[in-house]
Amino acid sequence: MTNHHRLLQVLVVSVSLLAVAHSLECRRGYSDGNDDVRVIPDSWINDGFCDCPLDALDEPNTDACAGAPVGGWAGLPGRMEKSPTFQCPQQHQKKLPLSRLNDGVCDCCDGADEPASTCPDNCNTVLAAERAARAKMQADYVIGSQKRTNELAAFDALVKETMVEIEKTDEEMKGKEEELEGVSQLIHEATIAFAEARRAGMLRVASVVAASDGGGDVEGISGLLDPLTNDEIGLLIQLTCQLSGEMEGSMKERTCVPLRLAGVDAGILWSDEAFKDATANVITMDDDEEAQQQQQLLLAELVYMNTQGEKAWSEKKLTEHKKKADKRRRLDDHYPDDDYDHYDEEDDDDDDDDYGRDDYGRDDDEDDEEEVIEDDSEEEKGEEIKKVKAIVEGTLFSRPRRNFLDHSESLVAKIDAFLEAKKEEAEAMEKEEKEKEEKEKEEGAPEAQSEESETEGEAETEEVEDGEPEFDPMSHNLVKSNLKRRQQAIRRGLQYAVSGHILVDAISANNDDASKARVDLINLAVGTLMHSRASTEHVWQMLSTFLPEFDSTSPDESQTCASPLATICPAKAIERKGVQYPPAAFMTAGDAACSRAVDEINAAGCAEAASDDIPTNVSDGYYGYSEIRARGEDDPLGAAFASLQILKPTLLESLETKERELEEEKSALEKQVKSLEDTIGGRDGQQDGVKGELHGMKDSCHIVTEGKYDYEVCIYGRAAQKDKGSKSSGTSLGQWQGMSIDEETGHRIMKWEKGQQCWNGPARSATVIVRCGAATSVLSAEEPDTCQYALEMESHIACDDAYYQKYLA
Repeated sequence: MTNHHRLLQVLVVSVSLLAVAHSLECRRGYSDGNDDVRVIPDSWINDGFCDCPLDALDEPNTDACAGAPVGGWAGLPGRMEKSPTFQCPQQHQKKLPLSRLNDGVCDCCDGADEPASTCPDNCNTVLAAERAARAKMQADYVIGSQKRTNELAAFDALVKETMVEIEKTDEEMKGKEEELEGVSQLIHEATIAFAEARRAGMLRVASVVAASDGGGDVEGISGLLDPLTNDEIGLLIQLTCQLSGEMEGSMKERTCVPLRLAGVDAGILWSDEAFKDATANVITMDDDEEAQQQQQLLLAELVYMNTQGEKAWSEKKLTEHKKKADKRRRLDDHYPDDDYDHYDEEDDDDDDDDYGRDDYGRDDDEDDEEEVIEDDSEEEKGEEIKKVKAIVEGTLFSRPRRNFLDHSESLVAKIDAFLEAKKEEAEAMEKEEKEKEEKEKEEGAPEAQSEESETEGEAETEEVEDGEPEFDPMSHNLVKSNLKRRQQAIRRGLQYAVSGHILVDAISANNDDASKARVDLINLAVGTLMHSRASTEHVWQMLSTFLPEFDSTSPDESQTCASPLATICPAKAIERKGVQYPPAAFMTAGDAACSRAVDEINAAGCAEAASDDIPTNVSDGYYGYSEIRARGEDDPLGAAFASLQILKPTLLESLETKERELEEEKSALEKQVKSLEDTIGGRDGQQDGVKGELHGMKDSCHIVTEGKYDYEVCIYGRAAQKDKGSKSSGTSLGQWQGMSIDEETGHRIMKWEKGQQCWNGPARSATVIVRCGAATSVLSAEEPDTCQYALEMESHIACDDAYYQKYLA
């Protein structure tokens, strides 16, 4: 039925109502099934209550029935039927509810909603602006839709072209990945081959060092281990760990690192878990073939890693070093001229080889404390670790070190007390001087008196200069620092020795065959000597403190100036298994050490434990302790290990270089694909809006001025509020979040969120409503809610078919 027919029907009904009101009938329209026809009496017409909700025939002159079919009328459940309306003939967007007909109000510009001749025809005047706006909308749509069509067509062509490039690059990447897999397999094989060659070299060195008939003498060191028992070899390893700990520069590791590295060389790994019960587990080879291959590769990678200057002895350590190396390589790629060696010095406090933080591992300023057992139910385990510590501290090698700790801590306490007293004295003098000055100011002392005071002060200064030397806190702090450095080295050594004792015990516990255990101990002893950088003199000192033939005794603890070599000098030789022992190189080193011992004592001087004197410096030999230094390049032990330094993983290094090149090439291809994808808004193109309609606006910025502010929105960027004409970045209204389409209006909705926080309010945000326009521009900006900004924009991207159908058809 046409609108004109509807109007005629309504007019007829209205006339009928006026003439025969009592005969009006209509359906009730209730959803409870009671939808029967009812008669409307004359008194119910235009009474403000909608009795005929389906057609509003009883309320033609009121709006009581307006919106009733969609739930707008109270008392009647909503209906899905569309409410009947009347459309003004010349105003296509204006539709009136039937209740607005014949109500005495001219709603349509030509008066079509009222009886004829009731309203004037004002359509020319009323519709002039609307017709102009509509004409502009049509013109903008023509231009905008054409521009949109062209851009989408160009984007579609770009997508097709780009996807061809992406697929081509994907194929190249696939080829690089296959090459990488092949090189990776070759690296595994080369790593295992190199590890096996190095292990064979270590066995040859161990044979030479251990036995006098092991394949040739190396500058008088052959035959070092063969005359020793298994227990003596184990003790030599423990003491070598102790020396190594004293040479280390930090307490980052609490396990004997040289012994761990020697284990890797010998194919022996201990578990990583903490061993507070004073036991360690040796990792045995798995029965599963695949697991065996993984363990074999792990050992090989550890061997290779250690030859590259790293220190790794477990899968965990290997992973840490690989991550660190990868980060360093990425930094080098970005900053090739910078030095990032300090990266290796990062702390690693989560080491699993923690068998109790005690006074060995404390900081310089901490006091001696008993070991803290983390779980009170494990007291027995705590007692076991204490027993090991007692064994370590009870060796003749450790006693002078423990003696140094005791006496030096007493001296440090004296220095602290002395410094504190001097500080209090200085503060008291300063306070006295200040009070004196204030008193003189209050009394108004004459200038002559002040001059006299100055003369007296100068005389006092002269007296100080003529008497005892002026107190220098720097020298006392330097002495204290040197003592504490030595204390920390000794504690570190004791900690390493405890670790070494436990790890060595695990070897015996893991081997039922004593001969097999001996082979392992010999290999570990030689490896520990190599990795610890111990010298021939160090080995001579260690042997002289535990071999029963030397019958060495601990020096008198009251003789705090005694050298630890006092009881083992002069160097003596013994006979074991029919040969002179220790070998010649170690005897030569012992003779040289004994000759030097007298000079050290004379240079360091003596310090009695009860003395109140504070020394001006701390040199080697003071309190019977000399700092441990690594072996020199000309040491005979270094010559024994020289053959291992010659063995270079040339093939492996070349393969790794090839792998890095392939990874760089693959990375470049990945970046190329990413760049291509960004060009078209992702592989599906949806990042640039529907059909890529945002592609042409990518990274563009648009500004509108409202009052004293400029509002700028950047597609894929930020939105900001700035002072008018300002070049600053302004106040952030948020970062680009994306664009959606309002299903009801068809408008594009752009959002920027997470802007600068409002004082006592939300984070700023901006919403832009985009409708069809010939060109892209922001029309207006306002702040409808606190820190929530709303802007209007025109753009060709919104000139689609849906817009035309809704607003122009």
